[in-house]
This record gives sequence, C-alpha cells and structure tokens, in this order.
Amino acid sequence: QSNVAGSSNDTVPPTSLNSPITQSPPTARAVVNTSTPPSPPAEGSGIIGKSLPRRVLLVVPSRGLHLPDYNKLRLAFEDKLGLQLDVASTTSDSVQTLSGAAGPVPDLLVNDSLKATDYGAIIFAGLSTDEYHPGMETGNQVGRLLKEFERENKVIASICAGQRALARHGYLNDKKAAYCQYLEPD
Repeated sequence: QSNVAGSSNDTVPPTSLNSPITQSPPTARAVVNTSTPPSPPAEGSGIIGKSLPRRVLLVVPSRGLHLPDYNKLRLAFEDKLGLQLDVASTTSDSVQTLSGAAGPVPDLLVNDSLKATDYGAIIFAGLSTDEYHPGMETGNQVGRLLKEFERENKVIASICAGQRALARHGYLNDKKAAYCQYLEPD
C-alpha cells in the first residue's frame, strides 16, 4: 500500500500544454481557524513522524508553476511545521510561473543524486508536468524516485495538476484522488 494523496483547485479552466499559459488560476479557498495556532504532528502519528526525516521534497516544473501553490506549501511546511522543504526541478535557473514571470530558484536538480532516504515525503506541483512523464530523461529519474518512496513506505503526494505526474507513472491507478480539470483530457 502506498501513501498517495492529491489536491486540486477545480476552478481553473483547462489549457493546452502546447499553448502559452495566459491565465493564472485563482487562489484555493480554505477555511482557517486563527483562534489557536496549528501544532506540529505528534511523533509517529503519520505523515511526518519520529522515524522520518524532517525534510520534504517538492518537485516543480521548469515552466508552468502556480506560484500560490508553491508559496502555501513553503509557508505550511517551513514556517508552521518547522520542516525543511527542498525544491527540485529540471532547471537550476528560476522556474517560470503560469504568468511567465520568474519564480523560485530550485535547490536541487532532478537527477540520480536525489534519494528517497533523505526525505519523508515527495510532492509534485505545477501545470506542465510532461518533463516528468515516463520516457523522458527526467521522467525516468522521477519513476526511480517514486519507486524508492513507495518501497520505503513514504508519503507520495501532489497538488493540483501535479497529479498528472503521479497518474502518468501509474500511482493513481485504482486510487481516489481530488478532482482536477487538467486531468480530464488525459
């Protein structure tokens, strides 16, 4: 049994991955209780427990990153939970956001130096995930990483269209996942 999770923002109209991206999806809506600050997960309680490294690997595309997803993950993992979020991509330059603007500079390249043993979870984000699909050079690295995370029974997750990378590698077969309009054409 693998730990696969997905999250989506279903208010974004689908776009062709071959055409320029001109519309930025709206920010996801969430109800937040501000009366009590969130507490970190209890040791051994599940997602990030005592036996897992306090590091999370976020894999983002070199183009088509929805910046609010990235910012919310960084805020949640680093600021609220005190975890280290390492960002990996196929580029060592700034990744391109949905608007075409320069986004964050990844910490790491997706290559054979990335190992599941260094992380408690892997998360995929971004609209254009084709560079991570099977048959692509980086896609083969992603496939290897996913097998390592699964073998070590670590969390495998995605946000919004990041689900496409998991789907293409077969990690959503016969699984329930959050609805994502970007996956309808697939």
